[in-house]
This record gives sequence, structure tokens and C-alpha cells, in this order.
Amino acid sequence: MSDSSQIKIEVYSVIQQLGVSRKLFIGKFNDKSLAGIFFKLQDNVSKVLISSYQMKNKWIALGILFHELGHYINDHENFCSNSELELDADFYSGYCLSRAGAYSAQSLESIMILPDSGDDTHPPKAQRIERLLKG
Repeated sequence: MSDSSQIKIEVYSVIQQLGVSRKLFIGKFNDKSLAGIFFKLQDNVSKVLISSYQMKNKWIALGILFHELGHYINDHENFCSNSELELDADFYSGYCLSRAGAYSAQSLESIMILPDSGDDTHPPKAQRIERLLKG
């Protein structure tokens, strides 16, 4: 799905269902090296950005956006990441994807684009799949 406005509508619909009242801006950026970014701005406003390269598949795009939204909902700090925070965001993504109507296989699409091994801040793919399926 290349229509980013439709994806935004679906994300905002789930946010409304969840009762989120803080200000959130959803946008995109042109970088293949990152899937998504979350950061806080002043005045309790946050941004969730997704790579425009991930907008072609609805469930990948929504999974990434809901993952970044998980950082927002859990009040994670800007650019401060570790495996546990990433797994929390994955769990939240799984929950939101189910609210958006995704089946398990569709929920996994956003995790399947990630590398198999983790790094200093992100857990391995197998661990992330396990957490997302609990959502």
C-alpha cells in the first residue's frame, strides 16, 4: 500500500480507540537504513516517523508505526533504546495490529524485515517475534 494517508487514518483510528490524548505527529522520511523513529518534542508533542520505503505494504507500515507508538505510549526517552524497551514496543505493536484487524502472519510482516541478529540496542528477531505474538 503506497497511500500513506490511508495508513495514517488507520493509525489515528486505533489511537482514538485506545484513548490516547497526547499530541502525536505521524510522518515519513526517505532513508532505507532505518524503518522508524520516535522522538519527543517540547509541549508534550511527539513524532513518529516511518521510512517511505516501508509504506508499500500496509501491515509492515502499520507494524513499524505501532512499534514506534509503543515507545510513545510507554513514555520512552528520545533515542534511548535497549532490548527491553524494544520488546515492550513490539508487544504494543502486536496489540495494536490485532486492534487494526491483522492476523498473526500479517502482524509478523514488520518483524520479518529486520535482521536475524540483534545488536547493542535491539534484540534478535526470534525474541521479537515471540514478544509480538503475545500482544
